[in-house]
Amino acid sequence: MVPEKLINTIPQWLKEWKEGPVVTLILQLSRNLKDTKFPTKLSIEEREEIVTMVCEELEKTPFWQTPLKIKCGELTSDWLKILFERKLITRYILNSPQGVCILFDKEEKLLARINDRDHIRLVIRETGNNMEQAFTNLTASAYILEQIFEFSFHEQFGYLTSSPVYLGEGLSLNALLHIPAIFFTRQTEKLFKILSDYNILVWGMEG
Repeated sequence: MVPEKLINTIPQWLKEWKEGPVVTLILQLSRNLKDTKFPTKLSIEEREEIVTMVCEELEKTPFWQTPLKIKCGELTSDWLKILFERKLITRYILNSPQGVCILFDKEEKLLARINDRDHIRLVIRETGNNMEQAFTNLTASAYILEQIFEFSFHEQFGYLTSSPVYLGEGLSLNALLHIPAIFFTRQTEKLFKILSDYNILVWGMEG
């Protein structure tokens, strides 16, 4: 069941943004259960078993006492698009929702995606450019996960993930930026070039 507020309200992390180019920071931690195939190699029934087990364990922790829980495979395409627009699900989930579940708090700042290519993807959002707070929240949540689950880890390669992009720490950092008139002034190519010089990847544009 999807809360009606997802249609009628603005996400809290966006509502809190007042000024500055950084609207929100998004930190993601990818983890996979030890001795278990990646979700893309599992049947729907096997993915559902992982959803049940992971949700039961997460809901015992202080971070997830009263989460909003949505099983994506039970939703219509319109509801999935709403979740996608609010950045609660990825395009992968939008196209392959079966056996996938998301849990998130009422502010939509703490989010867990289960079977989004990896068994668990923990997402922390922090309004503005407060990297220290975002990383503190992520570290605290990651520590609890390590106490509950045994994850796939290789001595040489680090944490094993479905995509080699996240192999090692399993950590990614994204920033949603507000850059006014970038299309109107035809500065997109110049911006991309500058960012690439700093090894920063542009991942999706809106507006």
